[in-house]
Amino acid sequence: MKLPDSTSSWVSKSMNLNECREKCLDNSSCMAYTNSDIRGEGSGCAMWFGDLIDITYFQDGGQDLYIRMSASELEKTENDQIQNIDLELPLFELATIVSSTNNFSINMKLGQGGFGPVYKGTLVDGQEIAVKRLSKISEQGLKELKNE
Repeated sequence: MKLPDSTSSWVSKSMNLNECREKCLDNSSCMAYTNSDIRGEGSGCAMWFGDLIDITYFQDGGQDLYIRMSASELEKTENDQIQNIDLELPLFELATIVSSTNNFSINMKLGQGGFGPVYKGTLVDGQEIAVKRLSKISEQGLKELKNE
């Protein structure tokens, strides 16, 4: 994966990946983290705050990006698909969504929902999907998301 735009990021050369993970989890504004230097076994820490902009998924190469999600809400299922039993809606790996929406391309934008922009996408199997991208300024909660 090509890492997000670095406008809202923070980097430390002295931390390892475990320290980076802990620092990200301790900061409620942290959205993602990774090694800042991927040579060898990797070192350093890069963290992103706010929207993750300009992410590109590569079939080969690239870098791992650890995106912060609530583990209590998600249950891993087969074929890289994630299901949230409480929502009764299918959720997918970020890489799958980024690929299917052409990296949230403006050409794939359907409109603006109460939670943020809505994009169309096509999965590898040809299934068409609509993706709601949650806006940080949205004050709506889980109940409103399910209703929308």
